[in-house]
Amino acid sequence: MWPVRHEQHERDIEYAISQGYCVKNPDGTPYRITDGWFGQSLLLDFTNPEARAWWFKKRRYLLEDLKVDGFKTDGGEFIFDDHLQFYDGSKGDEMRNLYPVKYIEAYHEFAGKDRITFSRAGYTGAQKYPLYWGGDQTSSFRTLKSLLIAGLSMNISGNPFWGWDLAGFSGDIPTPELYVRSVEMATFCPVMQFHSESRGAENWDRSPWNMQARTGDERIIDLYRFYANLRMNLLPYIYNEAIYISTHGEPLMRPLFYDYPEDPRVFNIEDQYLFGRSLLVAPVIVEGARQRKIYLPRGQWTDFWTGKVYSGESYINYPCDLGKIPVFIKERSVLPLNLNPDFELGDFGEIDLTRAVGEGLTNLYVGLCRFARGEKLTAARCIQNEALAQVLACAHLIEEENSCYRDVFQNERRFEKRFPRLARSLPQMIQGYEKSPESALAILEFMETFFEINPYMKALITNLAHELIRNR
Repeated sequence: MWPVRHEQHERDIEYAISQGYCVKNPDGTPYRITDGWFGQSLLLDFTNPEARAWWFKKRRYLLEDLKVDGFKTDGGEFIFDDHLQFYDGSKGDEMRNLYPVKYIEAYHEFAGKDRITFSRAGYTGAQKYPLYWGGDQTSSFRTLKSLLIAGLSMNISGNPFWGWDLAGFSGDIPTPELYVRSVEMATFCPVMQFHSESRGAENWDRSPWNMQARTGDERIIDLYRFYANLRMNLLPYIYNEAIYISTHGEPLMRPLFYDYPEDPRVFNIEDQYLFGRSLLVAPVIVEGARQRKIYLPRGQWTDFWTGKVYSGESYINYPCDLGKIPVFIKERSVLPLNLNPDFELGDFGEIDLTRAVGEGLTNLYVGLCRFARGEKLTAARCIQNEALAQVLACAHLIEEENSCYRDVFQNERRFEKRFPRLARSLPQMIQGYEKSPESALAILEFMETFFEINPYMKALITNLAHELIRNR
């Protein structure tokens, strides 16, 4: 049955109207969205502080009880009348573009600094509120090309954290070729996600397993897995670049003219970009293409896949079979990557326990040596940060992890909820600037409780730590 009555919903509507919390028509009656998506719905007036406070008081449980990390602020483009009235005196023609900014702003302030909003609409000023996606698209190579251009436009306009529903949101399901080409490109975009219109009868789900089942192409899951793992490999690089561009006001998807403004050949190139400062990406956006023409700007460029070096200020014809996106590394670049023990791209392996323990012991000893030389700050970093990070990486081998969203960028996030028993040991391991030797002994004791420790390294660390404590 539709619609289904919801008494609380009806009471909220009645209260919001009675308090004047909604956007109004010129005659003062509540404005309702015209027929269509959310037809006949009311719009909260986000220029009214009292309305905002009431609205978010009803949603505080999402943060405090459910611990959500953000909100997908869909919509926002429903100011269809030039004469609508807002609490702050604005009219509809003034608010048509500004309303989505006010909407996102309100949710961003409600969510707080350590959470996100994921939005599709905005205007001047929306750059302050991450994250954005390209709206609802159909599945076609023409759309894929338009999204590449849209991503570059968004980035150069001050909206660097942008993505789209890879392979499309609605309509007929994508072909295997379009799906894989979209996955390739999304791996080297600020946001990588799949999402689709919920149409159970048509089975439009864009997940790789459904795409493989629907199309019968057995390559899809394996190729998606490879690129999903490659994305995990790239996260340290993406994270570092995100910090850089946020502090310097630069794009993450960088049109070639941004970094090479003196080169007249780059100004008409709209199908290549730099992803961060070090990776040149040339997505394959033409159906059936198995090679493509690529322009390399000045300098030397190393093929991401083969290691072959190319000289810049030149065009090349590059082979690009399905599953291979052309990517080149800029000269003198350092790429921080998250690799498996065999240093392979496209695989995101489990923690190497031997390596983690060895790294932890090494950082304990190096930190104590720094402390002995009076370098207490770097000592604290080596011991209470780097060595401890190796312990945290192995936590799931010691204690069963409680179900809680894990931050892929920072393993220490929500550690107390994920590993409450181990968390009780942390105060002894993090004793502060003056007590790195004590912290080192506590970390060493903890490691020895659960892992096999090299006796020689244990003796070195123990003796040096006690000596530093005695001579303090």
